[in-house]
Parts: sequence; structure tokens; C-alpha cells
Amino acid sequence: MTEPCSLVIFGSTGNLARNKLLPALYHLEVAEKLSPATRILGFGRREWSDSDWRDELAGTLENRVRGAVDDTVLERLAHRLHFVPGDLTDAEAYVRLRERLRDDPGMPANLVFYLSIAPRHYGEVADQLSAQGLHGL
Repeated sequence: MTEPCSLVIFGSTGNLARNKLLPALYHLEVAEKLSPATRILGFGRREWSDSDWRDELAGTLENRVRGAVDDTVLERLAHRLHFVPGDLTDAEAYVRLRERLRDDPGMPANLVFYLSIAPRHYGEVADQLSAQGLHGL
């Protein structure tokens, strides 16, 4: 992932993201394999702000990464984290997502969507992304 991108994680507060995806992103940060401009945007049902998700990061990574968590790396990764609260079936949540991606100058236009959700929701998410014009930015 050397090109800057906005990585949008649907289900960012769930088990898969906490146990596998965030630790993997931490290790990519350790190895300096993420572009400095890459941003990670979580989408989940919790009414969190950016800082709420960042505050959860250290606890999430504890006992899930190889070795001790490096505070410098943790800070770099936390700086990348942003959050949009919303339910997968709520069309207004996708409007907020679109606005965040388009209006925040720090979000690269190159989008990557990671579906850390139950497969039964894939179609709904794809339809909502398309309805908001997020499928071909």
C-alpha cells in the first residue's frame, strides 16, 4: 500500500477488525509500508468520534501484536484513524460517509473498502456505496 489511500473499514469495531485487521495494520506501520498520507476510516454502529476510536487502539492491540506495542508506532497509526458512526442499513450513514470522504482534505481520493461484516450485508453496502457515488471516485 505505497500509494496514499483512504481505507474504509465497515465493521471496524467488530471482532475481525480488532483481532486481525488492526494488528495487521499496526505491523504494516512498524514496517513503514503505509504511505504517510494513507488514512483509515472506521464505519461502525458505535457513536464514536475519531478520538474515541483512537483511544480504543492501544487496548485493542495489547496482546494481539508480536512483541510490546511501540508507543511511537502506535501514535503514528492512531493519527491515521478516523471514524464515522452508522448502521449498515441506514442510508443517511452513507451520506455522512460520503461527506467525510469528499470534504476532508486529508482523505485521499483513492478509496479501498474492507468489509469486516457478515456476508449477508455485502449487497446492501455495495448498493449504498453506489447510490452515494462512492464506487467510482
